[in-house]
Amino acid sequence: MARTKRKVNPIRPEAAAPTPTEKTYRTAGYVRLSVEDGGRPGADTLESQKQFITQYIENTSALTLAGLWCDNGHTGTNFERPEFEKLMERVRRGEIDCIVVKDLSRFGRNYKETGNYLERIFPFLNVRFIAINDNFDTLAAERNEYGFIVPLKNLMNETYSRDISQKISSAIASKEKRGEFIGVWAPYGYRKSETDRHHLDINAETAPFVREIFALRLTGM
Repeated sequence: MARTKRKVNPIRPEAAAPTPTEKTYRTAGYVRLSVEDGGRPGADTLESQKQFITQYIENTSALTLAGLWCDNGHTGTNFERPEFEKLMERVRRGEIDCIVVKDLSRFGRNYKETGNYLERIFPFLNVRFIAINDNFDTLAAERNEYGFIVPLKNLMNETYSRDISQKISSAIASKEKRGEFIGVWAPYGYRKSETDRHHLDINAETAPFVREIFALRLTGM
């Protein structure tokens, strides 16, 4: 028996197949600024990072901003940072499923720990990760048998961090050898010189109290 052509009701057209809806990610912006980054010409600032990330999230239809977490004055060589730990608590509770940073160095400069988050922790928690300036998005990133193709960039970040740390330590050691004061605040009984911030002068107002303390100590009190 020959197959007959299926008839189409001209009054009632066939319903179109439903278009799958795009997932909307509850997105956290993460910002970090270390001590060595601050104050350098052309260096990032907290506000510039916040503005950059916020604008990116607002211009990406699949992302909705859930908040910004900011660690100021914390190194990228480890992940023991108060705001990052608070962010991860929200992630573990299922309240955040996407994290956006300006670039990989803002997230972390430790090659192994950063890789552990990208390759294991975030996939296990179903978290999407985006580093804007590095054009890296775990949703579409290229992979090979070893994982995401980002290790060289992270290795360079870690090497840079170590180099900066060594340079800062050497500079501090040189200043100490020259007898320069390197602290932020002068100890009680002293004040920073008005002509040289690396030199301490005796504070005439508080020095008598320091002398009295030492005198009392000598008497056994």
